[in-house]
Amino acid sequence: MSTMLTLSGASVLANRGKDYSPPPPLSALRAALQEQLDELSKAHPEWSLQLGWASDEGSFGLAAGTVQQPSGTGQWAWPWEHSNPRPTGIYDKFLFGSGTKPLTSVAVLRLMEQGVLSLDDPVAMHVDKLLAAKNGTSMTALFGQEAADVTVGHLIRMQSGLADFDTPSLDDAILKHGDQSWPPFAILRAAGSSQPPMHFAPGSMTEYSSTNYVLAGLVLLAHDERARGEWERLDLFGLTFPPAVRPRYANVSFIDDELISSTATVPGFSGMIQGELTTIWAQRGGVLGWTCGNMAASTLDVAQFYRDLLVTKTILQPATVELMESFNVLNYGWEKGRLWYGAGLMIEQSASAHDHTITFPPDFRQWGSYIGHGGDTYGFLSEQGIVGGLGNASFSVVANMDYETSFVQGAMACRTISTAAKVLLNVKLNITCGT
Repeated sequence: MSTMLTLSGASVLANRGKDYSPPPPLSALRAALQEQLDELSKAHPEWSLQLGWASDEGSFGLAAGTVQQPSGTGQWAWPWEHSNPRPTGIYDKFLFGSGTKPLTSVAVLRLMEQGVLSLDDPVAMHVDKLLAAKNGTSMTALFGQEAADVTVGHLIRMQSGLADFDTPSLDDAILKHGDQSWPPFAILRAAGSSQPPMHFAPGSMTEYSSTNYVLAGLVLLAHDERARGEWERLDLFGLTFPPAVRPRYANVSFIDDELISSTATVPGFSGMIQGELTTIWAQRGGVLGWTCGNMAASTLDVAQFYRDLLVTKTILQPATVELMESFNVLNYGWEKGRLWYGAGLMIEQSASAHDHTITFPPDFRQWGSYIGHGGDTYGFLSEQGIVGGLGNASFSVVANMDYETSFVQGAMACRTISTAAKVLLNVKLNITCGT
């Protein structure tokens, strides 16, 4: 079984000592972070960069670089050959990939709070009717008899054992045929064709697999009466955000089968096909994996989401937030032994902070750590969460490329954390950030 670490909201966020003094004006932090962002942009002028910050003292968005706007609907070789350049704006909408997973988890947990479902429910009881109607299949037909024991809770905790659909062969097919529709049923069939389709008995281990969140989306679809079983009509926005907070998230969208360019305002550039660079713009939104990666938003929106979820607790009930913060170490597959997963949340460490001695289980309050979720999707990289050591502050950073995999975490996120520590607390961190 996985080793579990449970963090209550109080213990996670009460990180300020008795000698804490009020921070300097937020303008000082804003200026310092803009300087860092501009410096990174000078080294990579072809990229669009964006940063969002939210804390007790206020929130702000920052941007740097140039948006290379496509002049047509095709796919191009290199981003800097595009025409119609313009400055990146703080309200530009990027894609956040797996940064969508916490919102999908929240939507499932809101249904739990409403008594619509239980985390102990077998997934099949919610999705088999949809699978049969749309794809002529079922959970056990796709993944074998053991899949009958997969529960809703297993999905959002990454403990189902289901193989990940995200493989190089599928990436290649999607990027070469992104103008086609990629419904969740096709993605699930790809996952079910893996050998083996299940890696362990449900609930016995923890493995990062995006297949879990495609199925979580079907669970939501089964209970969205207005969608009538049509995945393109799922109201993930309404299921995720309570009515009281929806106005502040008017800039957040979820892309289903429409063109990415109809919602995102910044094209992405993917290097996932060896020797090629693919522009992510003219594809249909299904290529993003639907509910496991289809959010389009600004970093300011995403930073605000983490404050509302984990600090002010205006999205879920406090007891449900604690459930999200019950972490298990990944003990199978990718990042085994290095990353802790809750119910749609991760404990992450800024890549360049690995020269620290990492405690085990990890101490969230250790500098360089944050509770949130990374995003790595076609053409975009992002990192976001609540910063250890700052307690009430959340951040989000994003760049519109996926081929310099250490840049966003090791440079953008790391510099955000180290700069905030210096400006707000006059603490110089012993971490080395990238460029």
